[in-house]
Amino acid sequence: MPRKINPDTQPVLTAVASGSYVIGEDIGANCTSMMIYADFGAGTSAGVITIEDAPVPAYPGTWAQQATISWSAASKIGSALVTGNFINRRIRISTNIVGGTVNVYYQAVG
Repeated sequence: MPRKINPDTQPVLTAVASGSYVIGEDIGANCTSMMIYADFGAGTSAGVITIEDAPVPAYPGTWAQQATISWSAASKIGSALVTGNFINRRIRISTNIVGGTVNVYYQAVG
């Protein structure tokens, strides 16, 4: 039976319109799947969250895209499920959030 690597859903980006966060190998090595949630706030009208992987946390090139979460409505949660373990996973706002902010969380299962 899969077990949660984290005891709870982990916040990674809070009340932001741009930015990114890297989750490292300490989580990724034991991860079999990861659910990422984007809570688009009131007043928002656009934005995209991109989930991507790379071999090192400060990789300067283009990271391998695993999933995206696109804005579809204000005050609505979007989500993406990414399977498999990883070394470094970046959760990045690839299109800035317009008209408000977003909160992004993840839950890793191993």
